[in-house]
Amino acid sequence: LMLLSHGTQAAAMLGLGLLFMGSQNRRMSEVMLGELSAVKNASLSTNSARLDGADPTESTAECYSLAAGFALGLVVLGQGLSTRSLADLRILDALTEIINGTSSNKSINKARHESEADMFGRLTITPNSGADTANGHGSGGAISEISDLGAVAALGLVFISTNYLPAAQRLAIPASALELQAVDPFMLLWKSLMYSLIMLDDVSPTKSWVESRVPLGITADSSPDMNRARLNVVTASCFAIGLKYAGTEDQNALATVLSYFDEIEAIARRPALGYEPSLTRASAQSCLDTICTSAALVMAGSGDIDTMRRLRSLDDA
Repeated sequence: LMLLSHGTQAAAMLGLGLLFMGSQNRRMSEVMLGELSAVKNASLSTNSARLDGADPTESTAECYSLAAGFALGLVVLGQGLSTRSLADLRILDALTEIINGTSSNKSINKARHESEADMFGRLTITPNSGADTANGHGSGGAISEISDLGAVAALGLVFISTNYLPAAQRLAIPASALELQAVDPFMLLWKSLMYSLIMLDDVSPTKSWVESRVPLGITADSSPDMNRARLNVVTASCFAIGLKYAGTEDQNALATVLSYFDEIEAIARRPALGYEPSLTRASAQSCLDTICTSAALVMAGSGDIDTMRRLRSLDDA
């Protein structure tokens, strides 16, 4: 397996998730939970030099972590409240600890140990063994920028459509401006989306619901940092609407999504003079792609003229 490319290894992990989808297979759950923890707490090994510039270590580990997260979510898809055979793994607490950067759970450590011996060696990174590596200063150089996307995806899929508030609250976005500034805007999108998928019954195709997901005090006229945070939270909410109302041709859902399409398109077309405006414009362009997908999901198979007109307008962007 070590001879396979890292993309192939990540694809294999995701393939296992698809193969065992909804099965609650204990062995697969243990391995994938262990992989998530191991990637998050790993440092480079002495053999990592074989990673070439086209496949940087951070991107490799990030890709593998995300694949492991989706795989775990697929294995336990929507069955987070009925995982009796996996109760001792404490999946909710384990994923929360990974997201928060701690791995004290014995089940995680046990699964991680098995995972290291059986599977993880092929990525040629090893877990931290001391305080220096834990703080990102190990002799091999720690992978310090691995995000929590994999664990967040797993948590969202495990509890998807269960409306289990304690699980959704683990993904709550910060309420204060100071805390929001310390979070990657894309992580806000990811957490907000997974929160909405867990609390799917609360998703409403209205602007009032979308705005209720935005932290208080943040508007389109806020500082650039807060504006980018708002863009990503609004985009996540629109995508949740798109997923819930996919193929329904619901006019309220369409009107809500298109209203935010127009708002974000205006920001994406705005001249960017300076560093902060350039960041905001790039964020808006990325969000606009997701908004397009949201509108297309709602009107899938309908050939809706308003949606097609918006999509066609992007040809000139």
